[in-house]
Amino acid sequence: MEKGFLSPRKVILLAATLLLAASFCLATDATAAPAAAPVSLARPVLTNAIQGQELPADQIRLSNQVEPRLRSAANPALPERAAWWTPSRVLWALGALVAGVAMNLAWVWVLKGANARLERRVAERTEELGRSEERFRKLAACLPVGLVETDARGVCTYMNPRGTEISGRYVGGPANWAWNEAVHPDDCAEVSRSWAAAAVAGKAWCLEFRLSRPDGQTRWVNCLASPRMDSLGKIVGYVATFADITQRKQNEAELEQAHKELVVSSRLAGMAEVATSVLHNVGNVLTSINISSSLLTDRVRNSKVANLGKAAALIQEHADDLPAFFARDPKGRQLPGYLCAMTESLIKDHSEMLEELELLSRNIEHINEVVAMQQNLGKAAGVVEELPVAALVEDALRMNLGSMERHGVQVVREYDKVPPVQVDKHKVLQILVNLIRNAKFACDEGGSASKRIILRVGLNGSNRVKISVIDNGIGIPRENLTQIFSHGFTTRKEGHGFGLHSGALAAKEMGGALLVHSDGPGRGAVFTLELPLLPSSPVRN
Repeated sequence: MEKGFLSPRKVILLAATLLLAASFCLATDATAAPAAAPVSLARPVLTNAIQGQELPADQIRLSNQVEPRLRSAANPALPERAAWWTPSRVLWALGALVAGVAMNLAWVWVLKGANARLERRVAERTEELGRSEERFRKLAACLPVGLVETDARGVCTYMNPRGTEISGRYVGGPANWAWNEAVHPDDCAEVSRSWAAAAVAGKAWCLEFRLSRPDGQTRWVNCLASPRMDSLGKIVGYVATFADITQRKQNEAELEQAHKELVVSSRLAGMAEVATSVLHNVGNVLTSINISSSLLTDRVRNSKVANLGKAAALIQEHADDLPAFFARDPKGRQLPGYLCAMTESLIKDHSEMLEELELLSRNIEHINEVVAMQQNLGKAAGVVEELPVAALVEDALRMNLGSMERHGVQVVREYDKVPPVQVDKHKVLQILVNLIRNAKFACDEGGSASKRIILRVGLNGSNRVKISVIDNGIGIPRENLTQIFSHGFTTRKEGHGFGLHSGALAAKEMGGALLVHSDGPGRGAVFTLELPLLPSSPVRN
């Protein structure tokens, strides 16, 4: 607003002064003048009337004019009507008119100044809003994720360049598209259900799904959307970000495939471990069979049965004079003692040969059992069945029993009564055979005079069975405990690091766990296989 001699404040002050002066003049004319004139004019008329004199014509005319004023003065309720054009009223009207015009001009100037200030403020805010929008668009363009804005129906109204790059779609033009049109057909049902639930609750929404691009490509995205509310709390649209996770999904798929291949390799390695143990035990039994066979061959070869034939021929030669032969012939006199000694020797050889034959029979039976067990495992691999825990431990021990006896390892059984478990027999035996075999190696390397392995079966809480293989062997250093189940880790020169790793994977697949504990080198070790109980199995103490 231009500044001049008459500012709005001065105009308002002048108008107020004029209005106050006009009001003062109007008040003075209304109170003083009407009262003084009637009294001064009425005094001669009253004097003549009291003296009884006839009034002149001009006084009568004056009396007629004064009488109404006196009456109005005596009776305030009946004032004399004054002319509207009296000088004071004219002055008041002119003052009020000038004051009104001045007030209007002043308000016009005031409103004009306020309007100018408002326009400047609007211009500043518009410029600031433009800068803010430009800053937002630059930030949105630099975001590594897609940014999209939709209305309440889900129709896209804005998308940043990264979002266009991921989705292959553009926002704008005569026909906008709804965001769910880009969802892969196989994911539409899950996305729609999850979106509807979040929209009803008015909460943020997050989901991983696939987008179908117009060029036929498919992209995995991780989308996070939040509703936009108006002042009444009604949803008017959504703002969402979506990140391209296609590479991550591909890496996860490759990792999953590698994990499956590793599981298969570890399982094959575990099967090889079992087969190696079987062959090792069968080899030990075959060694015993060879030893028994050699002993029997030597006994038969060195048998004195041929000498018995010579004695029989000598007796046959002197059949006609046997009494004389036994009485007088030196050979005849020694023959009864020789026959007695021969009988004792033959009885002893017979007994020893029977023992060797029994041992040979047991070894052959053990080989048949191991081979039959391996055949059953090969047929039933991957089959889940309900099995008693103690029987599983005994089967694993039977596969290692020959080497235990050969190396002089004492086996102690501590079996509590536990419910059966529903497991894959092949996997459990794979784990237990490897644990028992490792315990035997640990006892051998420990150098203890009394090698001992404890097989313990019991409950671990109310929903798990634990099978512990405890040895008094070489022990495990603390730094090795954290990596003993890692793939390829081993402390034996002939080890390959597959056994414990595959065992840990197999235990996890069955819903259990493979644990280890050792107090250090020379203190032995405890390996524990935990397996879940059957859901309906009661816990027995």
